[in-house]
Formats: sequence, C-alpha cells, structure tokens
Amino acid sequence: MPVRLIALDLDYTLLDSTHQIPAANLSAIREAQAAGLLVVLASARPPRSMRRYHEQIGLQTPVVAYNGALIYDLLTCRALHHLPIPLPAARSVVAYLRAVDPELNISLECADVWHIDQYGDDLRQVVVEYGIDPPHGVGTVDTVLATGSEAITKILFTAANLGEAELAELDQRLGPEVCAVRTSDRLVEVMAAGATKANAMAWVAESLGVAAAETLALGDNYNDIPLLQWAGIGVAMGNAPDTVKRAADAVTLTHDEAGVAAAIQQYAL
Repeated sequence: MPVRLIALDLDYTLLDSTHQIPAANLSAIREAQAAGLLVVLASARPPRSMRRYHEQIGLQTPVVAYNGALIYDLLTCRALHHLPIPLPAARSVVAYLRAVDPELNISLECADVWHIDQYGDDLRQVVVEYGIDPPHGVGTVDTVLATGSEAITKILFTAANLGEAELAELDQRLGPEVCAVRTSDRLVEVMAAGATKANAMAWVAESLGVAAAETLALGDNYNDIPLLQWAGIGVAMGNAPDTVKRAADAVTLTHDEAGVAAAIQQYAL
C-alpha cells in the first residue's frame, strides 16, 4: 500500500547532532510534500520547542507532543487531544521521588507550560543548546500539585542518581493510570497510561483519513517502539539501540547521515 503519511521523531531522528534538520532531510520531506504526502512531527518535546521545525518545514498538520499525551495545533495554539495525569497519581509519583532523592530536580509540563524545582546553569545550557524556551515557573512544582490549578501532562526527571531498584519500585507504584517511559539513558517521563506516540498518531491519522498501513514512521529510541510497530512501515535510525532496531521493519542511516532522507526516498517516493 502506498505511503500517504510520514511520522517523524525529532531528536536523533529528523535532527542531527547540532539539533538542525540536515539539508538532505528537508529536501526529501519537501519532495514528499510535493507528491501529496502528509508529514507529522511526533516527539517527547513540548509543542513550543517543536514550533521552529514545524515552521521550517512549512507544515499544516498538528504535532504529537509529550510522547503522545498531547496533540496540538501550532497554527491555532489549541489542544486537539489531551491525556493529563490524574492529580492523585501525580502527587503520589512526586511524593515517592522526593522520598527517594530529596535533591531530585522535578519538572511538570502542563499542556505547554513548564514548571521546575530549580533552574541552574546546567539546565540553562541545555535550553540554549536545544533552542527551547526557559521554564514558565521555577519552584512552583509543589504549588501546582497542591492546588491542582493546572492539568499535568508530564512529570520529567533525570534518573542519573536513581538505581534500577528505585525505578522498578516506581513502576510498581504507578498503578494502571500512569506509565513511565525512558526517552534517553538519563531522562524518565511519567505520563497518563495510553499516552504513546502510536495512540496519538492513530488519532491523527484517522482525522486525516489515513490508515496505519499507509504510514511510514521513523524513530530512534525506546519511546518510539510502539509507533514503529503501529505504522505500516516502521524504520529505526542507524543510531538507535539494538532493542529499537529489532522492533522495526527496517533500519536506515544515522541521524547525522540524513537517515530520514534515505528512508523517505526508499519507502515513500
């Protein structure tokens, strides 16, 4: 079945190591668009840090943000579909993390608003490197949890100081309402159960009148596995872990070798 929709992860997939879209990727995407194919960005990022790539490509489609917890229309700044974490579950997760490591720097993403415990120099460097907006609230995490003033889309923390035993205990405590996903070796994201790129892309594809079998998906990390398995053609990046490669239908070049362009040329054009 011909490909009609291309779903693209951003970091270490569409973007190279300098967080830019390689010229070859951009050219292949524009060739696909000229042929009538639709392109959707699907990332663990919030909408605000996907905007510049969305605009650079010239997309009209919504973005899949927060690993699928939010489908957002960047053109109208409107949430199309949102799966927030139930407030009692969010409170329980943060209470456990604080008990395990009181120094843990916890973030809450509430739709497109970022709250964090501390905004130090190391995080400022990441913000500059990735070209993302700084936090909207610093030291406001506990206030948001206490008041329930904002729907919480994602809890994010760095797991560098947590052992496998603590993370396993967290998984046990999550219950059926929430799930934890590693988006890198260091970062752990907690979201509502059912918040996956696959489920979100299924929603987007249906709204666009496209079947899963007509979709080409590309990704590089563990959180991309459901998406790669959902799509008619799931392609892992050459820089992906072996687990991700095994879950995919095919493997392309790395993100620094314009692997997205190679896959689009091979499977979609």
